[in-house]
Amino acid sequence: MNIRTQIGHFYQPGTNAVFRSISASSITSTEFSGDGSFLTSINEIINVKNKPFSAKGDGSTNDTIAIQAAFDSVPSSGGIIYFPSGTYLISAALTVKSKTFITGVNQWTSSIKLSNSANVNMFNLINVSSILFNNLQLDGNRNNQGVGTSKSLNLSGCSNIFVENCRIINSAAHAIYVIDSITGLYIKNNTLKSAYLANANSPLMMIEHPLGSGTSQDIFIQNNLIDQTEVHSSCMKLFFFNDDSTTNTSSTIKVNNVLIQNNIVKIGWAGVGVTTTGIELWGNNGTIFTGLI
Repeated sequence: MNIRTQIGHFYQPGTNAVFRSISASSITSTEFSGDGSFLTSINEIINVKNKPFSAKGDGSTNDTIAIQAAFDSVPSSGGIIYFPSGTYLISAALTVKSKTFITGVNQWTSSIKLSNSANVNMFNLINVSSILFNNLQLDGNRNNQGVGTSKSLNLSGCSNIFVENCRIINSAAHAIYVIDSITGLYIKNNTLKSAYLANANSPLMMIEHPLGSGTSQDIFIQNNLIDQTEVHSSCMKLFFFNDDSTTNTSSTIKVNNVLIQNNIVKIGWAGVGVTTTGIELWGNNGTIFTGLI
């Protein structure tokens, strides 16, 4: 298999953001704005099953150390981490460097799964940019975790994060959780399903820029299936508050260029006195929205 031909699609961030279809052999730095120019010269393709990493992907071996070693080996110029078909068990949160493309064969046969009683996030992305997840399944194994303990993708201080053609299922907390301002979040053609939280009002996907000031922009959520019918919890919340108080306007949060389009959102009945919602958008007196669709 030629991994380079599997890259497929990506977003070009900015005010007129578009979704492009590309071949890795023809990528130019102008085609991937922001910090994505690493794809122009990427020569590092790392198969997690190859030596010296030797992940098993057999559904029983703990592959945490092998996978983390593969992520740690990505050079500063960027790299592709490839997961062949298999189920890769992890028991600790994985971290990745900026300019890392993470891909599998498809969202059904390349699966990263949280091991029983791990009670940790699957990925912690902290202050990194230009990360792509493609053709993967992330299985939080929620029936064997503590309620609310494990997010699948936990993001803080990031930019240009791309998630495409993935299945993110069975999370014991949010499937995707973003805290603090973010520039460039592109989520397309994914299935997000069955995150089990202690509070039915806690959503499957949470984008949260609370307190302080700053700008969150270029947030595109398109063509996803977001399904919470099985566990009866809310689906998506975008929460932009400049302060704990709804009347404090001493600081300002700006939210620019948000597109939520063509998603299928499914919610179930949560019980008497409990409210579940499909999509919630929150702001207050210090929040300024522009380019919201």
